[in-house]
Amino acid sequence: MANGFDIGGTQSPITPIQFSENDALEVAHELRRSHGIWVSPVVYPAVELGKSIIRVIPTARHAADDIDYLIDSLMAS
Repeated sequence: MANGFDIGGTQSPITPIQFSENDALEVAHELRRSHGIWVSPVVYPAVELGKSIIRVIPTARHAADDIDYLIDSLMAS
C-alpha cells in the first residue's frame, strides 16, 4: 500500500487501485474532470460487492512525472 492506496499484488500491466463501495466511480469522474486523467472504474458485479477499483494502465510512453501527477491527482481527489 503506497501513499495509502491498495494496488494489490497485480502481475499484469493493469494496476488496480482499490476503493470501497462505488467510490471508484467518483474518483474516476474527478480525475477526468479536474485533472484530465482517464481511468476505468470497475464496480459490482465485476468486483466483489462493497468494493470498487479504478484500472490504471501505465505504458512505456508515460514518464515518471506522469506517474507523479497521477498520484498527486489521486491524493487531491
